[in-house]
Amino acid sequence: MPAERPGAAPAPAAVSITELRLLECFVALAEERHLARAAQRLSIGQSALRRSVSQLERRLGVDLLARGATQLQLTPTGEAMLARSVELLSRHEAVVREIRRLGRQHPTSVTIAADDGFAGLLLATAIREYRELAPDAEVRIRSAPYGAGAAELLADGSADFALVGVAPLEDPGMRSVIVGRCRRLAVAAVDHPLADCALLSLPELRGEPELCARGACPEWTMQWSIASLTGESVVRGGEFTLLSEAFDLVAAGHGIILAPDGARRRFARADLCWMPLTGLETVAVHLAWRARNVPRSRAEAFATAFERAAAGLDAVPVQ
Repeated sequence: MPAERPGAAPAPAAVSITELRLLECFVALAEERHLARAAQRLSIGQSALRRSVSQLERRLGVDLLARGATQLQLTPTGEAMLARSVELLSRHEAVVREIRRLGRQHPTSVTIAADDGFAGLLLATAIREYRELAPDAEVRIRSAPYGAGAAELLADGSADFALVGVAPLEDPGMRSVIVGRCRRLAVAAVDHPLADCALLSLPELRGEPELCARGACPEWTMQWSIASLTGESVVRGGEFTLLSEAFDLVAAGHGIILAPDGARRRFARADLCWMPLTGLETVAVHLAWRARNVPRSRAEAFATAFERAAAGLDAVPVQ
């Protein structure tokens, strides 16, 4: 029995979608015994593959790869883990094939709600991945107000899934998985006094007029409001509903806003300046759904699509 690393958390009893992806990365590396070939096999970057295997080791509290060897080698625990992982992934693939078969026999539509900040490349890639699992399924997108409006569309039954930048409200019927992480960027007009800063700290934003999302929920405000993060009263620079509206107001000099880094790829424009913030952790992006409204097989398939999309985009730099 290998000794656990100090402070390692015990392995969970059930295997999550994220852990299946980590196992897939480990198996590819263990079978190929070559980092570049394994990364190419999974269509991900080498650094992303290396991080995934390290994350699996941390979760299990054991070493799977022999460190210091001239060639990639498995520890005895890694050899045993490889056989069990192949068996587990084989069963998972059988489930995926069954989902595809049912999808062809009973085409289903999926409606996902997302606001401007969390749509874009991740959502588009996930939809493509989902169509691989269920080729005949129709995917519809519902635009939502910025500030957790997507969760409201989920609550009233207008959407099957919601892509949100805050943890879903505590609800016995709500299910969610983390499908990615994003950085918070400060967005200002190019002629703003702070626009020349390569990096900003929160104290530098104190007292700056802030554009506020109309009707934003408290959970969203705690993570995405400059005033909440600095512990000061809001200096209002105006209100908006859609993120695209906010950027027009920012460019006109009405104030500053915090936005996810993914929005930069979607809303790149010459009159805006995007500045990373120091001292802030990344924010989890959640895929949420109500269990009573979405069959388990469909939820697993859609969550798997997002996991694969996020893994594929892991090494994509912010432009």
